[in-house]
Amino acid sequence: MRSPELSGDEYLFLKAGLILIIEGRPQEEIQYVMESDIRAYTAQKQAEIAVFEGAAGYSPTMGVIGTVMGLIHVLSNMSDAEQLASAIAIAFVATLYGVSFANLIYMPMASKLKTILKRQKIQREMTVDGVCMIAEGLSTRTTKTGSPSTTKPSPATIKNIRKASKNKANKGDRRWEDGNRTKQKAKRIQNVGFLHMPI
Repeated sequence: MRSPELSGDEYLFLKAGLILIIEGRPQEEIQYVMESDIRAYTAQKQAEIAVFEGAAGYSPTMGVIGTVMGLIHVLSNMSDAEQLASAIAIAFVATLYGVSFANLIYMPMASKLKTILKRQKIQREMTVDGVCMIAEGLSTRTTKTGSPSTTKPSPATIKNIRKASKNKANKGDRRWEDGNRTKQKAKRIQNVGFLHMPI
């Protein structure tokens, strides 16, 4: 747990799952706890994304409000006709800033955070798969190949994998028993033949 290779924050979720295994928790409880953690983490990140999405929605509106206020100020001082055109142009700059901030800053940031959240969620779901397989006592090869990269297997799938592993082990035991039985039969035949040999 204190390995320098696992000292990063990205391994905290994995460490939490391994601690549950060390404590001897059942596989269903480990899966429930880790999936609840994923839901809480997703909700927190979605709240952060909503801040940028809200800013992207309000920014053009604030720009329009700034333009309207600038035009009100211009129209209230129409005595100087030479500065009227430049004042109107300056008033419309607020709209330009509002639209620019929305489409060049806020929306790209929200999209980037969504992409990061999607990748992190997939990684955490894969971590749940691996931890549950370790808790079930499956082999290392099964743990490496049994977890898909995009979807999480259901508990029934994990149960089938464990059942297949047990069936394979039972077949090996039956083959060993059949071989042992064949050796014993051959030995009995050899003994019988030895007893009936002429002296």
